[in-house]
Amino acid sequence: MTRTVLNLIALLVAIGLAVGAGLGQRPQENITASAVVITVIDATGTAVPVGSAQRVVSLSIFSDRVLMRLVSGQRVVARCAWSDGDWLLPWVDKPSLRGAEEIEALLALRPDLVIVAGTGGPAVQQLRNQEIRVFCLGNLDGWATAQRLIAELGTLTGTSAAAQRLLGEYASQEAVLAQAWPAVPERALYVGVTAAQIFGGTVGSGYHDVLTLAGCSDVAATRFTGWPTLSMEDLYALAPDVIITAQGSADMLRRLPGADRLFQQKTRIVEIPGENLNDPGLGLLQAAITVRAKLTARVGADSGGARPPDDPVIP
Repeated sequence: MTRTVLNLIALLVAIGLAVGAGLGQRPQENITASAVVITVIDATGTAVPVGSAQRVVSLSIFSDRVLMRLVSGQRVVARCAWSDGDWLLPWVDKPSLRGAEEIEALLALRPDLVIVAGTGGPAVQQLRNQEIRVFCLGNLDGWATAQRLIAELGTLTGTSAAAQRLLGEYASQEAVLAQAWPAVPERALYVGVTAAQIFGGTVGSGYHDVLTLAGCSDVAATRFTGWPTLSMEDLYALAPDVIITAQGSADMLRRLPGADRLFQQKTRIVEIPGENLNDPGLGLLQAAITVRAKLTARVGADSGGARPPDDPVIP
């Protein structure tokens, strides 16, 4: 068989795997006459080979939640120590690690794939020097990144079909959510509050995606990016119809000097459970669904309908 034919066969295999990766970054293929090596580029620019993933260590809350949907529990030998919540119940007894810097504990687990949050720091190279595959997730900056990473994790773990099914579920939820969008989007602003500081979340953050997925217009998007520190004067100037914030933050906002003027502008506040609102991964879509449900319930109440007793919309 000629080298050209071999290369053609290899290329066809690589394309098939790349298509299976769906929305993820397209795997690179290094074609030789004897083998095809499929790699996925991680946040550090490293080409991580696709291979056996029977002993996976997950060091990110995001990867814990995704892998729970993609692979059998037996294939994950350790989880992220920061993961919490009812969703974690099937993995609650697994060994937990805080990060890649726990080198000795990691090596003792004999992993064939380690998934780390961000870029992982110097410990990542130490693991790679031990010929352990490490995939760095990078910055979780929104819904598009979350979707891409779901597909990439599917490729790395040999579960591309499961990843595509999961992405299909989310696409269906997005389509249903879009049907509930109003004809005129609410002018919305995400606000986080501490004892003496206000901060936002707009383009380049998951909070922006929560607003847009919910069918709102992000009023901060024309003036700010990322996670800006905001003054009360910024809030006056932005003049949102509605402020979206985490549960428990509305009272903190109302106690800040000058907050009365916001309510004179008839700005409403909607509180969303922080576990979803502050999750830059899979919680984004659920937060958006909750935002739209709360806003729709408020419209019904303003039209004369009964407001749900647990509706946290604060006039």
